[in-house]
Amino acid sequence: MREAESSYRQIYEGHASLLRYLASIGMEKPQILTLTAEFVLNANLQRELRREDLDPTRIRLMLEQAKEEKVSLDRAGLGYTLQKSLTRMMEQLRFNPANLDLLGNVSNAVEVANALDLPVNLWRVQNIYFEIARDYVSGKTQLTPESVAAFLKLGERLRIRTDNFERIGQLLPVA
Repeated sequence: MREAESSYRQIYEGHASLLRYLASIGMEKPQILTLTAEFVLNANLQRELRREDLDPTRIRLMLEQAKEEKVSLDRAGLGYTLQKSLTRMMEQLRFNPANLDLLGNVSNAVEVANALDLPVNLWRVQNIYFEIARDYVSGKTQLTPESVAAFLKLGERLRIRTDNFERIGQLLPVA
């Protein structure tokens, strides 16, 4: 499969500028190039969405490229991949909630999910967030002031009202 993907990638990279040009002037693109572009761009996005350290800027550039070339994306498949990645990262965060790098990665992934408008079901991610918050508020988990701030930011991105977490708010630096 890697060999096939590599071949498609070479074909796409050799003809991407032609695809952009034809799309910009509204001319019909050859179907084989359109299918190749769809395969390669969806594969690139899938790979990027599986990464633990998602790069929102890189993902936006890929999406802009797909839009510019008028390439259809597998929104359901991409959403599912992102949902699995988010769940995996939150499971890791559950066991190490003070890890600032991991908190940042999860927060970036949620930002990507919100920005892409992909069909991502966040219920499991939100439940794990609440479990971590419950353990912190009950004293089972310790967080540094920096990780508390990052954790609250993650909650906001998950569209969770964090103002109800009294003990978490007490550790925030006073402005």
